[in-house]
Amino acid sequence: MKNKMLNFEHGLNNEMLLKLNILLNTALNGLAMEEINLGLITKLKEQAGIHSDVVSKVLDTVAETIQMDDEMEIYTSGATNIFKYPELSDSSKASELISAFEEKKELASLVAESMAQTSDTGIQVYIGNEAPIQNMKDCSVVTATYELGSGIRGTIGIIGPKRMDYEKVVDSLKTLKSQLDNVFEEQ
Repeated sequence: MKNKMLNFEHGLNNEMLLKLNILLNTALNGLAMEEINLGLITKLKEQAGIHSDVVSKVLDTVAETIQMDDEMEIYTSGATNIFKYPELSDSSKASELISAFEEKKELASLVAESMAQTSDTGIQVYIGNEAPIQNMKDCSVVTATYELGSGIRGTIGIIGPKRMDYEKVVDSLKTLKSQLDNVFEEQ
């Protein structure tokens, strides 16, 4: 399950939101994304009347989110390094962290959130409970989002103890991000 906030220039009252909710749920419930075709979208827009732009934006966002999940690949390494830190080497904490690394869906949501909330620098820092993954509440996560051209984006992250040297980690990620951003510019 995913939540995505959409902003609209004009407000929608509760009655219209309810009507659009019923329209979308009635038409789309039980359909796979491949079954949502141009004919169905056109029909939904017609039924939405003056709010066809809302229906269009909702369907575009759903398609974008599903496509992101399908295309996203998660790679992890160095997970056992957490045992080097006394505050994370406790068997229950370490077990939670290892399971978080193995649960790719949670990591995919962390990557998606990082990509959505990235600042101008492309660096995002989560400390303790700020991390979107509950099993990482005893850690800090620093991520960098980079672009490889043609709209291809990726995120690299470092997970460690709350006491990590943030300046060093952020500087390292900035350097790596810069190098990755430049990979396609040089070719």
